[in-house]
Amino acid sequence: MKDITNLISWGGSWASRFYYDDAISRHFNDEDQNFELAECIALNACGHSAKRAFANFEKLTGYKVKTEINTDTIFTKTIFDLSYLKKQQRPEIYRSIYWFERLQNHLNEKNISKKIQSINENEIKPPTSNPVDYLTNWSFPILAELFPLRDNKKNIIFIESDLAKICWKRWHLNKNDNPIWLETSNKSNVTSSRFLVWRLIHEAVHLLHLQNFPKAGKLTNPYWLLQMESVAMAAEYRFLKFIENEKFIPTPQNYYFNKFNIITTLLLGFFERTLRLEYDLEIYDELKDPEIWIQEMRFRYNLNLDIFDFSFEFHNMPSFMASYIVGMEIYLNTDSELDFLNGTKQIFDNGTY
Repeated sequence: MKDITNLISWGGSWASRFYYDDAISRHFNDEDQNFELAECIALNACGHSAKRAFANFEKLTGYKVKTEINTDTIFTKTIFDLSYLKKQQRPEIYRSIYWFERLQNHLNEKNISKKIQSINENEIKPPTSNPVDYLTNWSFPILAELFPLRDNKKNIIFIESDLAKICWKRWHLNKNDNPIWLETSNKSNVTSSRFLVWRLIHEAVHLLHLQNFPKAGKLTNPYWLLQMESVAMAAEYRFLKFIENEKFIPTPQNYYFNKFNIITTLLLGFFERTLRLEYDLEIYDELKDPEIWIQEMRFRYNLNLDIFDFSFEFHNMPSFMASYIVGMEIYLNTDSELDFLNGTKQIFDNGTY
């Protein structure tokens, strides 16, 4: 709990967010919750993310903190200096307009919302079977071609629970350092293409990473968690290149595999992640309410898509969301991948960039 206690001084939603993620892990590891620490964190918290974390904590444990959490936008400690990004000419992959235009070209449609909604309405759902089979027989062999990681056959503990609905992070470790993977009974009611990208690529690389290096860092440490997210974003980027370059990709057995829809999901994911980065760069300058920023983005891109929940999920954690893309680019350009994977080298070193 020391890592989480240290986050209280960071301000905003940092400690609340990591406390709740750790509470999920404790729940599935049959460990006691620290309600005294919850009260201390809530007393010092501020932001929609903190408020949501403790609302979900009550659903998880039945315990309601006494403090009513303020949701004003404030600036807090950051993982890296956001002003650096503002001053520099950012690579095109950092820019939402770049990914938006790629989506338009891919879909052959100026109004991306209607086309994406149509795809989501018409595509079938993923199989109801245990997805661990897809991890071991499809995801891990694909990821082994993209990263210096190998399936070491350590058991993946798959838990089907509707508590996953209130979990942003669905991957944890048990007491024996086996990865835990959470999912709802209806596979989150997403399409096959979304499940493949979100679960069988992005989360799969987290699980493979944990398999290989369970002790490389603590999941309650923001620097290490965001290092793992940087790797997962690199997985999406490499898989996109892989599939766009017509590399042979075996189809998962008994799984609906639509290449066009998978590319759509990947491109939309990068569009959303770069919106997250721009949120971090824009909202804290003027201390805007997230709703105002969302309205501006909907107008700018003529968007009628449900992709802005991040504005509340990670509110008052400046740099957290930007770190996904920034960290991905650092990882993609390193010549020492294994050192980043095993924790020997840090992508975000003591908050500097």
